[in-house]
Amino acid sequence: MALKGFSKMPANVDADLKELTAAKARRAPWEPVWELIAKYMLQRKQGFSGGTTAGEFYTSDDVLDNTAGQALQTMVSSLDGALWKKGRTFRIPKPRQARDSQEIKDFYAEINARANEQIEHERAGWGTARQEALLEGSGFGTDAIGVFKNEKRGPGRMNKIEYRALPLKNLYVFEDAQGRVYKEFYEFEYDAFQLVDEYGENAKTAKVNALLEAGNRDTKLKVLWIVRPRKEPTGAVEGVLSYSYESIHILEDEKLVIRESGYNGNAIIVSRMFKNEGEEYGRSQGYNALSPTIEVNALIEIVTKGGELSILPSWYILDDGTFGNGTIDRSPGAVIPIDATNSRITGMAPIGQIGNVGPLAPALKLFEYLTNEIKMHFLNDKLTDLSNQTRMTLGEAQIRNELRADNTGSIFSRQIEEKLTPVIRRSLAILEEEGDLGVEEGSDLHVRLVAAKKPVLLIPDELIELRDSGVEIYPIEFISPAARILKSEETRGMISLWQFAAGFSGVAPELLLWLDKKRTIPIVQDLYGAPANAIVSEEEFLERLKAYEEAQQKAAQLQQIQIAAEVGAKQGSAAQQNAQAEATRAGMNGLTNGGGAGYAEMIP
Repeated sequence: MALKGFSKMPANVDADLKELTAAKARRAPWEPVWELIAKYMLQRKQGFSGGTTAGEFYTSDDVLDNTAGQALQTMVSSLDGALWKKGRTFRIPKPRQARDSQEIKDFYAEINARANEQIEHERAGWGTARQEALLEGSGFGTDAIGVFKNEKRGPGRMNKIEYRALPLKNLYVFEDAQGRVYKEFYEFEYDAFQLVDEYGENAKTAKVNALLEAGNRDTKLKVLWIVRPRKEPTGAVEGVLSYSYESIHILEDEKLVIRESGYNGNAIIVSRMFKNEGEEYGRSQGYNALSPTIEVNALIEIVTKGGELSILPSWYILDDGTFGNGTIDRSPGAVIPIDATNSRITGMAPIGQIGNVGPLAPALKLFEYLTNEIKMHFLNDKLTDLSNQTRMTLGEAQIRNELRADNTGSIFSRQIEEKLTPVIRRSLAILEEEGDLGVEEGSDLHVRLVAAKKPVLLIPDELIELRDSGVEIYPIEFISPAARILKSEETRGMISLWQFAAGFSGVAPELLLWLDKKRTIPIVQDLYGAPANAIVSEEEFLERLKAYEEAQQKAAQLQQIQIAAEVGAKQGSAAQQNAQAEATRAGMNGLTNGGGAGYAEMIP
């Protein structure tokens, strides 16, 4: 969490607590709906309207179906799998203004490895926080993730970042004029021992000491945690008290500030699945699925009772008593006595069933309709449906992926823009502050790292010049399955373009000249989400291309020399054959005429 410390300007506790009261009043209308969603879909999240106790289990006798809960879990699993893949979710690419040199490529390969290693560290808690937040966001429409620097590093705890899901039950958010969350209030509950363990001597008030002496672990003490932009400077020129966001912890009963600190940016990332204008809290698929969820639950109760009566029907027996003592028990297996002396009873069997249960088929058909509606509200059909009746071609599969991108693109885009990007950006800020993303040679951070004998990664001079000119040298690019789905049309277009050019190259070879072969592979790498080290830098590619072209030229020259040698050999062989033929003909003349002379020479 944040570093401990106090500024010379104490917080206005009364004003903060008054603001908390107002925030609770604004949130109150939402809580009954959240409670209802939790009851039918997320039972462990119940308790918005009142306090909860550890180990308390919520069981409702009137909740008979969990279709919505299962559909919600399926949505969360599918979304998480699409949005985040270990080591293949995002990367920090070089700025387009930077050269694609081997030095730049090696630098970004190193910082990408460091960033992914820290974010996905086994002790960082990113996976748990991400999935828990996505569950609340999908169910209630609002979720929050805290991103903090790990201040307790040591043997076995080398992670530099910690992530924590902050449940909506204790969260109060504030929007600015543009509808963005800029400030958060969060309430913790501790017993006296937990309070002192977390806040140390600052929390040892008279009341807390009395609880410690009495060994009281039942009494809970509330602490209000506030994270907001710092309005006034503290006078500190470095350290957490100089940061742009302040962090204040207030022991509510005592109206006492027990910790004051700060963050270099908002440490709490709040996202909304989707929202209405003017509302601080979001809405979600859970809201849309609530109506059919309640209806299917009531239907299940009717079908269950009908099934019980079909198997164990109610019975009557004739008796000399009154008609069921004034009541009719319609529970399965019930036996109701009827006054046999009543004059209106004629021809009745002494024992028999009371009534018949109507057909259950229409109810089951309605149940199927409602369950499908619930699953569609949670996008189960779009996120998980891979079934098809006939084998599809590659083009048909790509078209279906494009349609899926159209159906789920808004969900993916909002999660990427409002949750993942701020979380990654905040994580990179922590790593940059630690020097993990490189340091400028000669800077104060460089000097401190060298003095501490820590490994140093220097930022290339070219990137420093770009940074100083206002270029972001740590951009974020997503390569997750969700990001690739959003680019599916580009992927299909790239493939189609090459197929078209190659298909007509036989009659129009010049079509291939339109395609930039050198830039195609980097583009395809992005579209398919291949790792950065899958291809070489442009600098190395050009070197390889030059060597390849020289090798091709040498091969062509050798081939020409070989062809020339073969032609020369054939010409020499032909000349030799001609000479032999001439010699043969001359020899024949000599034999015929008694000497080597021809007829012309022999004529006087």
